[in-house]
Amino acid sequence: APLVRLGARSVLRLSIRFDRRTIGGLAFLSFTPGAFSTTDLLVARRLADHVSVALSHHRMAEERRQAAALRERTANLEMLDGLLGTLAEALDIREVFARVSGLSQAVLPHDGLSILEILDGGTRARVHASHGLGDLDDYVDVPLPLPALSAEGIDTRIVLDYADHPEYATGPGARAGMRSALFVSIRIEGRVFGGVNFYSRTPGRFSRDDVLVARRITDHIALALSHHRLAEQVRATEELRLRAASLDLLDELLLSISDSGDVAEVFERLSGVARRIVPHDSTVLGVFLDDGRRLRRYVSSGLDASAPLVVDVPESMRRDD
Repeated sequence: APLVRLGARSVLRLSIRFDRRTIGGLAFLSFTPGAFSTTDLLVARRLADHVSVALSHHRMAEERRQAAALRERTANLEMLDGLLGTLAEALDIREVFARVSGLSQAVLPHDGLSILEILDGGTRARVHASHGLGDLDDYVDVPLPLPALSAEGIDTRIVLDYADHPEYATGPGARAGMRSALFVSIRIEGRVFGGVNFYSRTPGRFSRDDVLVARRITDHIALALSHHRLAEQVRATEELRLRAASLDLLDELLLSISDSGDVAEVFERLSGVARRIVPHDSTVLGVFLDDGRRLRRYVSSGLDASAPLVVDVPESMRRDD
């Protein structure tokens, strides 16, 4: 037995109970045989009772501390939801990213924050926004080291110390002096978009206890990204609709003027109509001369009268049919 190997020859053991349940025991050891007798039980029991009281006080204090920490965490999360909810209408999360980082400090202290989009099946990542990583341009592409989060989507990843992961040495976090990181993935329309990286200059700063908070913050960022994407789709659709309507109008106008009058006059009118759709300062119609190496300005609009009539054609244009 372990105590015997330590040299114990006699022992006096007493149980310690808490809430009518035995939670452990108190042992008195002696290297002398027969050191204890029944007369020692009264004193030992009194000592064990005091230890039991001390343990119960410690346990209750721990339970109160955990309950208080849970209440504070819940209150902070509710406050964070309320504050971040005011940013949900932002059409571009990059414009408010520094505020998101600042609001999140109360519940998840960090030194840097970034939004990553995973590209090329997980070999590259695009930084859409960052804070605390120095002069890092938005939309910069960085290699994604292995082992890395892939398009299949690992929900979370914790790097306890970049010093133990040389594959991250060239990443934006390590270059900014960060030592640990917590990544939480983002899904948009059922597809893994990428995720949010929380960085710290302290090794081992993040643990599984931080994942719930990080996920709450990431969900707000994902909502803002989704709003931004929907706004972009609406804008692109509206631009396409306007372009189609403009092209229809252009066709009608061009048909009305393209078969009448002098060529130069018609060309001037065509340029004027086209300027509504494709803004420009000058339009030139050039015709190749027989040698194929020079171009003659057949008709133009918006050019100064001193502009040359014949110009040499660059080699690249001669090769490109």
